[in-house]
Amino acid sequence: MDWNERYLEGETPWEKGTHAPPLEEISAKLGVAVWGEGPVLVPGCGFGHDARYIAAQGVVVEGLDVAELAVEGARARTEGANPRFALGDFFEPRGDSVSAIFEHTCFCAIDPSQRERYVESAAKWLSPGGHLVAIFFLNPDHEGGPPHGCTLEELDGLFGENFELVEEWLPELAYSGREGREMIRVLRRRAKSGDVI
Repeated sequence: MDWNERYLEGETPWEKGTHAPPLEEISAKLGVAVWGEGPVLVPGCGFGHDARYIAAQGVVVEGLDVAELAVEGARARTEGANPRFALGDFFEPRGDSVSAIFEHTCFCAIDPSQRERYVESAAKWLSPGGHLVAIFFLNPDHEGGPPHGCTLEELDGLFGENFELVEEWLPELAYSGREGREMIRVLRRRAKSGDVI
């Protein structure tokens, strides 16, 4: 999938012009503590709406996207130095770690064959004990994707080795058409041998 080409052609149905509504529930229920001390990584950040919402809570945030036009659009829509936006691949973690990852549109956008790789990358990005705060899209209204749906059982199997489930709930707030079709999950990255703590 050439994501930059999608932006170039204006084929961006995921671009809603505002942050993901369930983020408001996450903030109200869990507060700023769920993000840790920062930085927070937002992979597949698009135009940066979610990154800006989290940054407004006083946390240092970095949005990451493989599409140059997405990163340019995010920067153009952002005032100040936080959040910052970088062109990069979530599957290529850097040496520095983050205290939390906010997942909303990256996991459902990649081919399902890449999901194990996603989990491995998330574990590499995160500090031990760091949170993956996710809004998983369970059942998109079309087959073939993206977005690609998933089941809770699949999520358990994929994340179980590297993460422990802290909390989950069906959000009451959602983009129009996604009501009852998403699940919020907060997953804590397990400590592993070789971790630098």
